[in-house]
Amino acid sequence: MGTIEHSVASISDTDARFRAIFKNAAVGIARVALDGRFLEVNERLCEILGYTSDELLTKTFGDITHPEDLETDLREMKRMLAGEVATYLREKRYRRTDGSVVWANLTVSLAQKADGFPQLLHFSTKRGGWARGDLHGDVSGPPRRIRHVAAGGGCECRHPLGPAK
Repeated sequence: MGTIEHSVASISDTDARFRAIFKNAAVGIARVALDGRFLEVNERLCEILGYTSDELLTKTFGDITHPEDLETDLREMKRMLAGEVATYLREKRYRRTDGSVVWANLTVSLAQKADGFPQLLHFSTKRGGWARGDLHGDVSGPPRRIRHVAAGGGCECRHPLGPAK
């Protein structure tokens, strides 16, 4: 096999591995455009949010974010695009298709497409086995924390119980 054929085969293998990981992940994963539109979602995210893949691909993350949590998401996106943080993690609420609210841990990282143009890589994981109110009381309050991770480390912010351990 020549160098070009080997390179094409290697790229194909890498793509197949990525697709398998994306599709079969135990967490909800979405690729999101800079304007908030969902570009690609996995089945686990659809299960968490109660939408079909086709439904999510017609929406933005703002469409499914609880109104009280949207401003924080937009502010953190701006910080990420400005290069102030490399990624952010937070608890947030999503509005499911049936109107109910689900709490999730969110991690958002900035990724670049092959052409160098940035796009957001958005990961969400459902809270494990219990409603947020079961442990924390009032579910209408603001998310407990936001974590910023920069090149040199991270800082825990807005955590009413003190720094995370």
